[in-house]
Amino acid sequence: MSMILKKRESLEQFIREQTIGPGINGYRFVDLNNTSISQNNLKTDSPIKNTTEIVNTMPAALYSTGVLFPKDDSQTAEIGAKTDTGGDDDEIDNNEDTEELKNASENADSSETLELNQMFPQTMGLTFCINEFSDNGELNFNINTRYYRKLKNEDLSNIAVLCEVDDKSFNEYLTKYELSKFFSIVDFGINKCLKTNHKLSSNDIEKVYEILKTIDNINTNSIYENHVKSNLNFDPHNP
Repeated sequence: MSMILKKRESLEQFIREQTIGPGINGYRFVDLNNTSISQNNLKTDSPIKNTTEIVNTMPAALYSTGVLFPKDDSQTAEIGAKTDTGGDDDEIDNNEDTEELKNASENADSSETLELNQMFPQTMGLTFCINEFSDNGELNFNINTRYYRKLKNEDLSNIAVLCEVDDKSFNEYLTKYELSKFFSIVDFGINKCLKTNHKLSSNDIEKVYEILKTIDNINTNSIYENHVKSNLNFDPHNP
């Protein structure tokens, strides 16, 4: 394959990962029970075929193309769009006019009613051109789809984050700042992942935030002392 075609294929795959998926987050979130991908190098392998993709928000917030939604048959599926009558009730003196306006409002065209199902499509079509059919006059094609579901609380205990940095240095980092009581590095086939040691309570999360805030302050002060402060010590009359 030429370098131009290789670059084009790489760009096409990137666009597909970002718009249709899977792969917008790479292999960032990992199910430790999913042994089918444990022997892959998740740092370098393409996530475009990751049919077990895990995302940390609604897929529709990540992907902009090719998303279908289940039909909503609940009463909240319709948002009534009231017709503007052009006046207040106290300006209507005739009871017959009031009744006519009421009937007109009840029988409003569908264009005056906004349905949630119009905002979240449930079907899609495909348009294409071909030169000729096969010998038997048939047209065969494949359709690939994915279905996302919300993870249950009991599933979350098996979810980890791919460690994309040197795991030994990261382990030292966890130990140094006493984060190892909350997190640990675990093996996932040939990969390393960051996992919580237990279900974090609100108090645990608050402690983690405080530790991270302290680390930020330490690093900020270090940058200031070593790189900024020294550059501020100059004679304004002799720059």
